[in-house]
Order: sequence, then C-alpha cells, then structure tokens
Amino acid sequence: MSIKSKFKINNFKDYLTTSIGVACAQLIAIFSIPFIAKISGPEVFGEYNYILSLITMFAVISSLKLELTVFTINERIRRYLPFVYHLVTISGSLLLTVALLFFSERINLESAVVPLSIALVIYSLSLNEFFIQNNIRDGQFKINAMFRLLRASLLPIIFYSVYLMDIVTPYSILLSLALSNILPITLLRYYLPSKYHPLVNLNNIKEVFFAAKHTILFMVPAHFLNRYSANVFILTSGFFANEVVGIAMYALVAKILLAPVSIFTSAMSDVVKREIYVSPINGLKNYLKIAIITGCFGVIAMFIVFFFSDDILLLVMGEEWVVASSYAIALLPIFFVTLVFSPLTHTYIILKKQKIDLIWQIFHAVFVSMALYIGLSMSTLAGVWFYSIAASISIFISFCVCIYLIVRVNEQ
Repeated sequence: MSIKSKFKINNFKDYLTTSIGVACAQLIAIFSIPFIAKISGPEVFGEYNYILSLITMFAVISSLKLELTVFTINERIRRYLPFVYHLVTISGSLLLTVALLFFSERINLESAVVPLSIALVIYSLSLNEFFIQNNIRDGQFKINAMFRLLRASLLPIIFYSVYLMDIVTPYSILLSLALSNILPITLLRYYLPSKYHPLVNLNNIKEVFFAAKHTILFMVPAHFLNRYSANVFILTSGFFANEVVGIAMYALVAKILLAPVSIFTSAMSDVVKREIYVSPINGLKNYLKIAIITGCFGVIAMFIVFFFSDDILLLVMGEEWVVASSYAIALLPIFFVTLVFSPLTHTYIILKKQKIDLIWQIFHAVFVSMALYIGLSMSTLAGVWFYSIAASISIFISFCVCIYLIVRVNEQ
C-alpha cells in the first residue's frame, strides 16, 4: 500500500462541503453571539441562556426523537414519518410550553410573546433535527451546509430588527432563534425530493410508532440526559445560585468556544454516521484520519485561547466581560475532546446499540453532576474546571466504547 493511499480520505468532498458550511456559519456566529450579548447585556443574555437550557433539555420529549428512525425504518414506512413527526412535535411543543409556564418560577407570563416564543423554539429545534437527519440519510450534505449558514446569518439580522423596535428581552432573542431555524428550512425544502405520503391513516401512524419503539424507549431518555449534561452548569447555577451574570459569562465563552465545536463535530458526525451506516470499519478508518487533522487545528485554537482570550474579550466586549477569559481557559479540556473524539460517539443509533448509549448517558450525567457539585462548593471557576475535566473523561470513554462496537459489528 502506497503512502498516498494510506492517508487518502474517502468521501473527502462530503467532509469538505460540511466543513466549509460549518466554518462559514461559525465565523458568523463568532461575531453575532458577542453582538447579541453586548446589546442585550449580561442580565438579559444570562436569563435567555437559562431559559434556553431548560427548553433545549425538555424539547427532546416533544419529538420523541422520531427523527432518528430515518436510519432504522424502511422506505415505505419512512414516507409516513413527516406527517407523524409534525403531529407529534406540534402537540409536544404546546404541552411542554404549558408545563414550563406552570412549573417554572423563572418564566413569567408577561405577554403573549412569552408562550409564543417558547412554543416556536421547541418546535423549531425539533424541526431542525428532523431536517438534518433526513438529509444525512440521503447524503444531502450540501443542503445541510446551506441550512447552517442561513440559520447563522438570520439570527443576528432578526434579533437586530427586533432590537430596532426597542424590544430587548430574553423572549425576543428566543423568538429570533426560532425564526432563524424555521425560515431556512421553509426555503431549502423545495430543493429536496418529497418523501411525504399524503394519505396517512391510523394504521400508518401505528406502523411508524411500532417501527420507532426502540428509538423512543432508549433515545428519548438518552438524549434528555445528554441535553441535561450539556447544560448542567447553567441549570445548576440558575436554579441554586441564581447567578444570572455568572451564567452570562459562562454562556458567552461556551457559545463562542463550545457551541461552534459542538456544531462542527455534529456536522462531521453527519458524514461519519453515513459512512458507518454503509461500511463500519472503513468509516472508522476514515474518521481516524480526519481526527488527526482536527486535533492539529484544536491545538492551535487552544494556544490562541490560552494566551490571547483576555485581549480578545477586552477588544470585542469591553472590560465588563474580561473575567470570562478564565472560564474559556477552564473549558479547553472539553473543547479539545469534543472536537477530536465526539463525532464517533454519535454512531450508537447506526450500530443499533441504543441501550448502551442510554447506559453511558446515565453515567455521564451522574459523573459530571457530581464533579460540578464538588467544584461549585469551592468556587464558580472551580466548578467549570471540574465539569470540563469530568465531561472530557466521560466523552473519551464513550469514544472507546464506540470503537469497540464498530470492530465487533465488522467481525460479525
């Protein structure tokens, strides 16, 4: 085998298309998130992130994760899925909105914008997932790249348009987020072949739920725990300490540092899942080559954050936000591990190992919660460090488990 063939990356065009789309979207986000944070202020931005964390965690229930069944159901049943998905998601969004308004003391029914923004965000997040997963199944990586780019572009535009009307609240940001998700999907769906079956009856709906029973049983609790673990610092700080400004500082660096890398790794997992779906061992070999490249970029990014985050925040955000640089440095361990190892951990559904994914999610949620609790008992910054290190260890364990499962599937 020649050196050239040894390091050749299969489906490089798909990886490149996805990477360019994500890179452009995150370049916009790097400027738009600080822009939104600076205009709204620490209090509004912190409250927005606390409410969004709650919504993001519970939004899993609204869709029952039916979007993941596109990888496990046949094409005949898949034609009924869009109708069933929208029926479930719309109903779930309305029920969750009522529940959040009733049970959360932090969410007050100030005006009709509050329930409207919450319901639309829940629905749009689910619609977002369904759109992306369908495109992964069909190999439509260019459409996904365009969607991410449009979504990132529209968020600051819509937010600033609302701001010009002298409306700056957590719910105006939520409404902007919802519209930035819905509008690109409305536009781009016309470029996709329709798989919608207009004649859907009760038996068809039953067929979908029967085919999706394992996904619902294992993936709903698994993804609920995943969302909880991803937002545990904001939820814990908001619920117990009510540190809105501290949440704003953490959320700012998390959205600039972790959110882009999470979206990037999710985009990489689009291609990884497709390759593992087609050929497990070849997909693994290809991913490991990509991981070397992303690791090199990760080291460069960590160097910049470690030495220049103070200056960057002072220049872009002002002195009020400089303290957030300490949070950015504390998040570097999870930044690197998520960038390099996380894409492969999205393949449990492809390998039909949802039960193992659920077991890991339970371990991950308990492990990071315990670490965060110990850290917060010392200081807020220590809490970030403990969370970052614990989450990194847990994600690496999941990475190793996925490699083992892929090798076993290939042997069978």
